[in-house]
Amino acid sequence: MKIRNIMSKKVVTCSIDDSISQCLSKMEKNKIHQLPVMRDEELLGIVKLADIVEKEFEPSKTKVTSVMRSTPTVSSSESVEDVIELLVKANLRAVPVYDKNLVGIVTESDLMKAIDVSGTVDEYSRDAVYVHEDDNIAKVKNLMKYNNISRIPVMKKGECVGLIGTIELIPLLHGKDKLDSRGGKTKMKGAKEKLHLNQIPVKGFMRKVVVVDENIKMADVINKLKKNKEVIVQGDGHIKIMTPKDVLRKIIKPRKQLYFQISGLEDEDVMDVAKIHKILGNMLKKIANVVEIQPLAIYIEHHNKTGSKTKYSVRLQLPTQIGMFVVTKAWSYNVITALQEAVNNMEKQFWKKYEKLSKRGRNV
Repeated sequence: MKIRNIMSKKVVTCSIDDSISQCLSKMEKNKIHQLPVMRDEELLGIVKLADIVEKEFEPSKTKVTSVMRSTPTVSSSESVEDVIELLVKANLRAVPVYDKNLVGIVTESDLMKAIDVSGTVDEYSRDAVYVHEDDNIAKVKNLMKYNNISRIPVMKKGECVGLIGTIELIPLLHGKDKLDSRGGKTKMKGAKEKLHLNQIPVKGFMRKVVVVDENIKMADVINKLKKNKEVIVQGDGHIKIMTPKDVLRKIIKPRKQLYFQISGLEDEDVMDVAKIHKILGNMLKKIANVVEIQPLAIYIEHHNKTGSKTKYSVRLQLPTQIGMFVVTKAWSYNVITALQEAVNNMEKQFWKKYEKLSKRGRNV
């Protein structure tokens, strides 16, 4: 089957001149997580809601270029199988369809309608990171950031009662409303005050979510995923989550290449790109020899930039089949030094856990 048969032809986009606030409004209105960035008819990149959630800035005064990233594209004549592989490897929820100009977009949900899946629910679901309804939004944001996830189930007395995702955080990201939680409900007031996320309960922002028993047939779960962005699988004493990406990831062939995404590189860092790729490639090859890995995310930030002297911080996130490995920040006035320190810390984390699980040490 070709992509032209399943893609969405109506594409919501933003302009290169738009503010983050304008992008958030479009995402919230259309319940979407990614927007292609355009200059007239030219596709320049994509902006992800997850990237906006992670940043700290004033949305109305910040342009989309501050979080825009490059994006792969597909043609309308490409096969569903090839696009699934691309979407999973690039860790995206949607990929623009480009035939001389932007003609559509293909999402995870679109792809779910074009596949056949066999197996058990346990094969496709994964342990869920969750919060309780009385936890605060600050906890949700921290869990999203350090676990590289965009949705979190909400629990009450051992039962899943809802879910909070990045879409539900948009009213807070606008940063222009004061919240009143009296009476157990969260209400919006038109006061321009900075939000205190540690005082805002999750239950005021969570939405309904589909919850199924762990003994449900996989075919029934797939039918639910064609209409919903996720399904919560609840068993005796545990909770799991299944998303379209979890399903798509399982049905593609094991990839032979190793992928990583770097955000935060600026013009002055270009000379270091080859060194950065070599350092990251060496680490990924060693780890991929023993476990299955997903794309590595690298976040480079510039601090105290005065004249020619800049202090760098590097953060890494690597999802693997034995868990998520995160290096919060490594610092240096040299980007390569900071990166190498972050890589060394990640390798220590990984091998410590791997050796504990395997009880046979590493053999690289």
